[in-house]
Amino acid sequence: ARKWIQKSDNLQLLLMILAVVLGVVLGGLIKFMVPNISTRTATLVGYPGELLMNMLKMLIIPLIVSTLISGLATMDTKSCGKIGVWAMGYYILTTMLAVVLGIILVVSIHPGSAKIKLHRGTGTHEGGRKPGTLDAFLDLF
Repeated sequence: ARKWIQKSDNLQLLLMILAVVLGVVLGGLIKFMVPNISTRTATLVGYPGELLMNMLKMLIIPLIVSTLISGLATMDTKSCGKIGVWAMGYYILTTMLAVVLGIILVVSIHPGSAKIKLHRGTGTHEGGRKPGTLDAFLDLF
């Protein structure tokens, strides 16, 4: 077991799993120890994670597109055709699944229903508090 941990790739994986478990445990403990946390504090504590997720989203699509383009450029025509057929089939299947899921959710939730519009709030933020400079700064990113 010690040889497995000493490899840098395995050590990095182990540390990442440990960090995720530690984050979940600490998050649960904080939520349990401080049950009445304000919305503002929760927003400020969660902001670095939100920023990380936004950066990852911004990075993923260009990375995938450039990888696909460079991969297709190195392949022969026959292989590209086979992969293209598989890709189109996969795209059609996932699109159909998304459409079916969307129809099921619309039928079950009824977004835009008159009943929902009658029970909506007044649009105030945290008891009438107006957004401040910190809110404007956090919304930039």
